This record gives sequence, structure tokens and C-alpha cells, in this order.
Amino acid sequence: MKTKNVFKNIKSMIRLFCVILVVVLFFAVFNVKEEIYSVSYRSPATASTFMSEAGTEEDPYVIGSVADMVELSN
Repeated sequence: MKTKNVFKNIKSMIRLFCVILVVVLFFAVFNVKEEIYSVSYRSPATASTFMSEAGTEEDPYVIGSVADMVELSN
């Protein structure tokens, strides 16, 4: 008699667990919001930006010719 009650209690606990699991999964699936990704990008630089004739203190590298480019790459 006591074992029947134990099995009955185990069955009811399993059923309760299944119901709770279904409810949790239901809310998890339908409450998913799409993530919005913000992509920041730099505007393209033109050739005149890099082909200047004089460097500044902030940007001392001047690429005025192929020789300058080779010198900077070494």
C-alpha cells in the first residue's frame, strides 16, 4: 500500500515537472527578440588624403611617392 503511494507521488511529480518544462520552453521560444547589430564604419578615404606633401605632428608619415612607401614598409 505504501509503495503504491510512493509511485503515485513520483508520477505526479514527473507530470508536474513536464508541465512546468513545457510552460518555460513556451515562454522562452516566444519571447526571443531579434538582436539588432549596429555596424559602425569609416567613410572611405580618397587618395588625396594619403598623398599629401607634408606630415603633421599627429600623422608624421607622408606617402608622396613609391619610394616613401617602400621606406615606410622597411
